[in-house]
Amino acid sequence: MFAELQNVITALEHSAGVDRAVVDRYERLKAELLESTAIVTRGEKSQRTLRNQVAAILDKFNPALDSLVGVVSEEFSKAFEREL
Repeated sequence: MFAELQNVITALEHSAGVDRAVVDRYERLKAELLESTAIVTRGEKSQRTLRNQVAAILDKFNPALDSLVGVVSEEFSKAFEREL
C-alpha cells in the first residue's frame, strides 16, 4: 500500500498543471493516515497486553472459583433436600 502511495506521490510531483493545494492536501491527509495507523497499532498492542493479563488472572482464580461454586451448589442441594 505504501509503495502505491509513493508511486502516486512521485507522479504528482512530476505532473504539470496540478494545483499545489491538491498536492498539499494529499500530503496532509497522508500524514494523518500514518498517524492514525500508528495510534491504532499502539491500541491493538495495548489490547493484546490487557487480554493476556486478564487471561493470566482468570487462569489463577478460575480453579478456586469453580471449586467454591461446586461446594456452594452442593450445600444448597443438601439444604433443599433437608427441607423436603
